[in-house]
Amino acid sequence: MSNSIHKGSIAVLKIRYSLLYSILTFFCGFIGIFNVYTSLFIFIILVLSYVFIIIYYCPENYRRKSYHISSQLITINYGVFFFKSISVNLNKLQYIELIQSPSQKMFSTCSLIFHTSGSKTVLSNIELSAGSKIKSKLTRRIVNEI
Repeated sequence: MSNSIHKGSIAVLKIRYSLLYSILTFFCGFIGIFNVYTSLFIFIILVLSYVFIIIYYCPENYRRKSYHISSQLITINYGVFFFKSISVNLNKLQYIELIQSPSQKMFSTCSLIFHTSGSKTVLSNIELSAGSKIKSKLTRRIVNEI
């Protein structure tokens, strides 16, 4: 089963980065009390980086993120500047956690956390119904192995 990430993940990322940049802008204003020019320089850098993230990074992150579930492995492919691929062996899987942040609830997406001995791997921003199906299917497999 090979799938891409839910389209709502772009909006989820934009909300997260907007919250982060609003906090950074607040601190930029705080710096402006002491030095106006430094604050102005930091503010310009913040605005340019925010525009870059919203216009380029969020959509590109969506396009390059995918996952594949085979009979033995879960493979997660991701990365914008550096492409990475993570594989989780299903035989070493201990349990699966399905979580939703408030921004993910707005767009019916979720994150799955695959726990193995000593590590955990996150598959974020997949459709809620697909996440529930994956979790129930793999949980049944774990229970049947015990």
